[in-house]
Amino acid sequence: MHFVGCLQVASNDRQTTKEQNQQTFYYTNMTSQYSNLNQGQWNTLESRVQGVATVTSGSDTLYVVTGPLFEGTLASATDKSGNECKAPSGYWKCLLKCSFSSPGVVSAAVGCAYLFDSNSSNVAPTVTTIDAIESRTGFDFFANVPGVLQEAAESQTYTFF
Repeated sequence: MHFVGCLQVASNDRQTTKEQNQQTFYYTNMTSQYSNLNQGQWNTLESRVQGVATVTSGSDTLYVVTGPLFEGTLASATDKSGNECKAPSGYWKCLLKCSFSSPGVVSAAVGCAYLFDSNSSNVAPTVTTIDAIESRTGFDFFANVPGVLQEAAESQTYTFF
């Protein structure tokens, strides 16, 4: 299979300035991904997330966190310099939509996460919870959301699309 560089923050998500867009092409924003996944279901998910973000109301904010998983036996590719590059075993995307009653005051939150097996390029992502992704990655996302709202949002699979 052929690998491509997958941008974790999509170029289309940073169009406000030229400098913002250029930052999406830093190596720290890339992982290797099978090209058919990148151009297929991953691209579909990114487009849907961008669609949700554009219809979010003035008092709502959609937060998106995305990244790779490195679990089990990893596939690898060789770069142009002859170095072996491990490919992630999967990819995830966590969405949290917060509503604000006033600036800086979160009044409601809903969440959902999506998980891809990097070898399943033609399969839709698994819908899961943010808690499940946090458990697998060891990260605590959305820590600044008030505890009760964060707990509820991270344990659900809200339907964004």
